[in-house]
Parts: sequence; structure tokens; C-alpha cells
Amino acid sequence: FILQMEIKFQNDLYCGGAFVQAFHRAGQPLENFGNGTQSVVLFGPDRCGSKGRVAMLFFFQNPVSKQFEASMGTKYVPLPPNDRLTHIFTLAVNKDSTYEILVDQETQAFGSLYQDLEPSVIPPEEIDDV
Repeated sequence: FILQMEIKFQNDLYCGGAFVQAFHRAGQPLENFGNGTQSVVLFGPDRCGSKGRVAMLFFFQNPVSKQFEASMGTKYVPLPPNDRLTHIFTLAVNKDSTYEILVDQETQAFGSLYQDLEPSVIPPEEIDDV
């Protein structure tokens, strides 16, 4: 799948973000969606002061606790442009679970959803005793 958006900040982005969120509809009527609806993917530029990133978060339901947990792409985190120009942000996720983040159609980051998310979406084979 591909998530893509065009953004132009009319004022400097000092502390904030602009995100697109994808939801799993699962046959639910649209009136069931609102501010509290759990997203499956969140993607877009995020900046606070001199720190910034193009955020990529995937939300998975923990099979034991049934709570939703966020896994964030941390291996390659591109910086968002810091200007007042129009930019196109693209997240492409392939069938083989690889991803690519593009800004203005130029690859900024790529990797594997299985290897590059923190915490990992694949549980460890062994868990240390406490």
C-alpha cells in the first residue's frame, strides 16, 4: 500500500506535526469512526525545535493483553524539510514487508518492518526470567 500527502506549511513548523492516519474499517459504518478510533498506521513529518523526523508508526494489537501497541521505525529516520515550500511525503509498504519513505519522490529511508521497528512486531523466541 502507499500513503502519500502533499504538505505546505505557511508558517515555520517549530513544534508540531502533520500526519495521515490509516484505519482498519472491518465492515464498520463510517459513523463509528471518530477522534478515539485506533489507527493502524500513522505517517508524516514531526518537528520540535532543531529535532525532527518523518514519523512512521504501526499499531498492533497485543494478542495477550488485547491492548494496541505502537511500533516505530527507528533504524532510518529521515529529517523533514524545514521551509515553507510544498513537499510530497510518501510511505510505500511492499508485500514482502519492506518499506520505503520518500520526500519529494527521493528515497530517504528504507528497510524491513520485521527488522527495523521498535519494539519489534516479532516476539522474541525466549524471554528472560525476572
